[in-house]
Amino acid sequence: MSAAGNAWFAVIGVDVAAIKPTRHGLARQCLDWTERSHHLAGPLGVQLMRALCAAGWLRRSPSSRAVQVTPKGWAGLKAQLGIDQNSAALITQPT
Repeated sequence: MSAAGNAWFAVIGVDVAAIKPTRHGLARQCLDWTERSHHLAGPLGVQLMRALCAAGWLRRSPSSRAVQVTPKGWAGLKAQLGIDQNSAALITQPT
């Protein structure tokens, strides 16, 4: 991973250097079987999810695999990646 990538993940709360890769590597693309869209899988994806939940950006549903972006999360996603609710809706719509 690049120095800029490591720095960005550090801002989010993920210490990439501390993550132990599996036999499949640090990260990979995975196709979600229910949504039919790709997401970040592997140890990096797990740590990113933990960090975003710990920061209060994401909230897991207690009864399903659903994840909700919180108002704090939308503000953070806008500041860090330029993603707001409207642009996210366009990205996630099936083609």
